[in-house]
Amino acid sequence: MWCKVPAWFETLEYQFPDRQISLWFYLVEQWEGEPWGKEGQPGRWIAQGELIADEFPPANEPVILKLLNA
Repeated sequence: MWCKVPAWFETLEYQFPDRQISLWFYLVEQWEGEPWGKEGQPGRWIAQGELIADEFPPANEPVILKLLNA
């Protein structure tokens, strides 16, 4: 998958019991190909209005809610 014009959206920090992670989110409106995970994770494009926060890991919840309220 190749993003033609990614735009930074938000960076979140999340604290797990044993580590802290940084998540970088980008808005992608133009692309070629299909999304894929570098470590074999499943990927798919989904419309902004079809996002369901419960389907994502807890660390992603704030950005999902922000997208739904945009």
